[in-house]
Amino acid sequence: MEESKPHQPHDKGYKYLLSSKKVFMDLLRSFVKQKWVEQVDESTIIKVDKSYILQDFADK
Repeated sequence: MEESKPHQPHDKGYKYLLSSKKVFMDLLRSFVKQKWVEQVDESTIIKVDKSYILQDFADK
């Protein structure tokens, strides 16, 4: 069985990077210049490992 390639080749890389709380917080602090970012507590972050692409649209 041949493994299907992701429609967006960078998706797996982003998913991997954002799976780390520390990396996520570093990116958030670096790119989002909003006061609320200072209030985000890394220990309360929960990873939601979910895809929101319906099976009918997986190849589109």
